[in-house]
Amino acid sequence: LREELSKFENITVHENSEYLISKATFPTYFIKEESHIQALHAELDLKIFKRHIAPMLGITHRFIGCESDINEEYNTLMRKIFALSDISPSIEIIEI
Repeated sequence: LREELSKFENITVHENSEYLISKATFPTYFIKEESHIQALHAELDLKIFKRHIAPMLGITHRFIGCESDINEEYNTLMRKIFALSDISPSIEIIEI
């Protein structure tokens, strides 16, 4: 790559690390199984909700239902993530 790009004066090649493109910042690039990608998206969604959205809006309860298998998987993951004490605030899950 360096050799090919060396003919261009306006390009700088930087060393890569876990920051630029990694499993931490772009997990779906490295995961080929669709079910794992969906689980990672759900986990990210729930962590963003608990860390950022719920505190900003003062949300203390989340009402859930189960219309499909996908909902049940999401709800199961929600129970696990919402139980984590290192992510505030505490949110009570109420099944309807």
